[in-house]
Amino acid sequence: MASTRQLVIPTKLHDNGPFHVSNLTQESADKLAQLLTSNHDKYHLSYHQFGLHNHILHHLLCIYALGATPLQMEKAFDLNAVYQLPSHYADSGHAQQLADPVEFKKCLGDSKYFNDYFLFFRKEIETHGIPATVNTYIFGDDEGAADMFDRFFGGYLHCIIHLGYALEYMQPFLVAEALASTAVHLPELHDFLVPTEKVAPSTASASQVEIFEQIRTNARIRSAMHYDYIDKINDGLIGEAGDELFRVISQWKVSVDEVEAKAAELFNACVYYTTMAQRSNKQIRFDFMLMHTVTTATFLPIYLKTDWIKPESKARLVEWLGRANLLLYAECGAPEPRPEELKTYKPLHPSGWDGVFQRACEYEDDGHTSKFVRGIATVAQMTKQCDKNLSFKLTDQEDFLTIAHMIIDSVENFDKSADHEVHEVRKVSLYPRITEPEVQLVIARWPRYVGFEQGWHHVPDRRELHL
Repeated sequence: MASTRQLVIPTKLHDNGPFHVSNLTQESADKLAQLLTSNHDKYHLSYHQFGLHNHILHHLLCIYALGATPLQMEKAFDLNAVYQLPSHYADSGHAQQLADPVEFKKCLGDSKYFNDYFLFFRKEIETHGIPATVNTYIFGDDEGAADMFDRFFGGYLHCIIHLGYALEYMQPFLVAEALASTAVHLPELHDFLVPTEKVAPSTASASQVEIFEQIRTNARIRSAMHYDYIDKINDGLIGEAGDELFRVISQWKVSVDEVEAKAAELFNACVYYTTMAQRSNKQIRFDFMLMHTVTTATFLPIYLKTDWIKPESKARLVEWLGRANLLLYAECGAPEPRPEELKTYKPLHPSGWDGVFQRACEYEDDGHTSKFVRGIATVAQMTKQCDKNLSFKLTDQEDFLTIAHMIIDSVENFDKSADHEVHEVRKVSLYPRITEPEVQLVIARWPRYVGFEQGWHHVPDRRELHL
């Protein structure tokens, strides 16, 4: 049985959770448990040596759900293990001290305490169970839970994904990891999410699509979008147009009686505005920041189907996530969608979903490709289950399959020009010059801030691949 001290991966996942194939094998489940345990024991679970997240856990859990073989999972692990930070020593004495609210608060946001927090939350789960622990520390009503809920949205929504996997796979061990990861993240979106909540109007919610379009066409918000700002959110958007940004995005509201409909609306909209953010003269690519709106929304089905999470907490999660997605869209320069790309796209290797899943499991990267593809399969499933929603931009099931082909074709095409693109990225940024080769590929594979022309600087012209 799975516990806080042992991973036991199931071969049967939630029917109402994120998409998964039906033929999950015990051999793959056992290999996954072995690799995730090794990842936890050897490497820092939040960050690697270049300041980015350790995505091994996300990657392996995702490709397992898409039908990966033990060999495919082992290859994925080996590829990404080489640039991880070693795990910090876990101080069991200090972990006990974290029961003191003063000590707990003092250590928040410091990644060196990850394993101490892990031991602390492991004990909390063993004593009180998963529902009580998560509801106390993430969805509680006190000041400490409010701080943790802020941190839950840090790191481009990384912790929401981690806890989503933990709930999907029913693993107490992973719940403790997710809570520890939340504790060591910074509350990076606090100065946006909290003020936006405070100014939310009493009127009915605007749709996600309506607010995406308002952001894209609002002159004041657009004037605060700056590609050359290092902190595009705080220095640009909030610093120069905060009151207008809060007003516009606060129109997204979620009440308890409409959570499932709003979650589907949110997911559909972020897939549309992420995948249709293209340039007619450039090869098909997808924004790294916007992609996280999709890979996070992938887990909304499991959060909503978890019966011990209060309805009010589910509503607030969907509300804050919708607002965070809108903020990331503004941060990326509010790219204008080009739906004509979808209508005219011809897959390079036509197939059904199974063919796409196999290519995603085989593709060598840090896991973002497979997570993105799984997100598209999940939104297709979620959209199909919903009553027709007039705000949905995507409704045809074939369109979702085409988008999945666009994603896998895009990364495979990138491999043909990877050396050139990495070289171009290294010319304008110091960061890629000091990272491992695999990290350099991640930086070049997914352009950033594609609403700005500069975000596409390294991407080859479309004619170069005759697309």
